[in-house]
Amino acid sequence: AAPQADDRVRDLQKQLADLMGQHQKMEDELRLLRQHTPAQPVTDTPSPASAPPATTKSVATPRPITPEPSDGGRATVQIITPDRAVKVGLPRLTTFPNVVTGIVKDSEQNLLPGVLITVKDKDGMPLRALKTNRLGQFAASTPLPNGTYLVEVEDPRLRFAFDRAQITLNGSIVPALEIFAKSQKEITRAKLEKELFGNKT
Repeated sequence: AAPQADDRVRDLQKQLADLMGQHQKMEDELRLLRQHTPAQPVTDTPSPASAPPATTKSVATPRPITPEPSDGGRATVQIITPDRAVKVGLPRLTTFPNVVTGIVKDSEQNLLPGVLITVKDKDGMPLRALKTNRLGQFAASTPLPNGTYLVEVEDPRLRFAFDRAQITLNGSIVPALEIFAKSQKEITRAKLEKELFGNKT
């Protein structure tokens, strides 16, 4: 039994040596390929059935969001770039153009479920009414026509206030919005500062 075990060990050692040699050869070939090939970004290739038309594949930033600051001061709406999306809690961005998506948080980065988002046209007509899920995320299920829209956010329990934002859709994939709420305490403090000290512009 001992000679058979020794033979088996030698066979396994030979196979391991062969595999290690093949592994080293492949690493050397890969290194050579990397030296001769320029670096290209890795992109996911959608399946043909779900792939959007070629004109909508690029992620385009709409014109900058123009918040209409409330009395609270600083703007509370930002565009989320695709590389930041996972970090802020949006693991999957839409692949369809003119679809509004985003996440709503309070000023301390806590997610806000049950918040209402209304997308209105330039005449103030509501076109989409959305509600954040348990993770503070919202997404329209259908695209909007190209144009300029007003995004209004409302907390039904009146704990928070929000700035309104204007977005322009142009037939491209719309980056998600990150919307931060202002607490009533922050708004009251800003109003008092304005009354006591006036505008600091």
